[in-house]
Parts: sequence; C-alpha cells; structure tokens
Amino acid sequence: YLGSKERLVEWIYEKSPKNITTFLDAFSGTSVVGFYFKTKNKKIISNDFLQFNYHIAKALIENKNTKLNETDIGLLLGENGKVDSFIEDTFTNVFFEQDQARFLDQFRANVDLLQNDYKKSLALTVMNRALTRKILLWHFAHLSALRYSKDPDRIRRNPSIARTLKELFLELVYEYNEAIFDNGQENTT
Repeated sequence: YLGSKERLVEWIYEKSPKNITTFLDAFSGTSVVGFYFKTKNKKIISNDFLQFNYHIAKALIENKNTKLNETDIGLLLGENGKVDSFIEDTFTNVFFEQDQARFLDQFRANVDLLQNDYKKSLALTVMNRALTRKILLWHFAHLSALRYSKDPDRIRRNPSIARTLKELFLELVYEYNEAIFDNGQENTT
C-alpha cells in the first residue's frame, strides 16, 4: 500500500493476530503503523530504504526517552561557521526565499553538532515535518510554493505556508518531544 496509512492504522491493528509480541513495520514510511503498534506495547522492528524515514523511526520508534532540550534547540537554531550553502545556492527562489534556504543550511550543519544520534534523528524529523507544512502538497515536485506563500487566499486556507521554518520547528519540537516514550521493548530501526 503506497501512501499514508494513518486512516487505516486501527483497522490494520484490529486485523493483526492478537498474540503477536513483535511487529515488523517493513517499508515503514513515516512510522504511523509502527508507532501505533508501539503504543500497544509491541516490539517494533522498523525498516525503510529512505534515509528520512529511517530518521523518523529512529526518533519515534527506537528512541525511548531522548528529547531535544532548550540547549539542543539553541544549538540547532544558532550560528555556526561550518556551513555550506548547498540549499541556498540550489533552492533559493525555487522552493524557498533566500533567508529560509540559508536557515536550512545553518540548521543542517548544526544537527551534526548534536552529540546523540537520537537527538540528531529527532531534529531532522521535526524539521522534515516543518517542511511538509510549508511546502505545498507535502513534496518538492510542486514549484508554486513561493507564489502561494504570498497569496492571501492560500494563506487563509493554510497559514503555515507564510510562516518561517524556525517558527514551525519551534511549534513542532515540543509535540514531537511529547510523542517519545518507552514501551518496555527493545525497538529497532
């Protein structure tokens, strides 16, 4: 099944064998199914070949208790002299205004300064979610994001497209921190 299983997750759980203790979330995508089974205290083995999906599973499935604290958030949003300009050079005026592209380059460089792999995955996961709120249709094949972010009618329907990535990240980081829990299992990605 290609696409989000969020609407199907309860049905999938209800149709699964009742005596299972381990759930393999193959092709896990955004880990919606694995996360639901984690809430049911099943051991989760999560697998996906896309790197961003790996980070989602590492942050929300395998991670038992590591959250981003205020120091981490300050580090992620701070200035760092070790920044390349790949996003700024490649995607300014394509998907992002220059300041937002520069912010993403800075953020990505700062992720590498975190000393914990769960924190790195969580930071990337939260920013990934912020990007899906800002970029229309939740993917980067849509080239009208900049134009739409200035259209009052579109902004009324989806205010996130006019907000900065920093604002979206700060709003989402606490929600994601709250989603991290230990279900008593050794979940793996």
